[in-house]
Amino acid sequence: MSTPSMELWASNMESLIPHLDNAYTILGTVRTAAGGLPNGRALRTKIGDGNLTNDTEGVAGMVRAYQSSMQDISDGIKALADGARKMAKKYVHIEDANGMSVTDLQQYLQEAQGDFDRLKQHLVPSSSTSGGGSGGGSSGGGTGGK
Repeated sequence: MSTPSMELWASNMESLIPHLDNAYTILGTVRTAAGGLPNGRALRTKIGDGNLTNDTEGVAGMVRAYQSSMQDISDGIKALADGARKMAKKYVHIEDANGMSVTDLQQYLQEAQGDFDRLKQHLVPSSSTSGGGSGGGSSGGGTGGK
């Protein structure tokens, strides 16, 4: 991969951000109803806040979890694009990139990995997480800051 290719890839990734911002905003207005059947209850338990007694709160938990997930995806994309730009700046020629160590590559992708780890927590919360969360990584703000 050449430096111009890395820059183009980063720009293409960043072009997804406005679409995620728009989806985040639209999702806030959607009325979601998981229902009381077994599949609906499973959705509210796994993706929502697990509240099966108060449908309004259960649905709100689902919407928050999806919004947090979109935030994580947005932050991860921004971190990947930033990492690609940093690599393009440091490794101007493909020959330079051939000397990149695994540690260097890991450093460039580490921030994005954290964002995508949070995505997993928001979509499949464990007993130690609430399933909601604020999203947002250290990649410089996220989807609309909502």
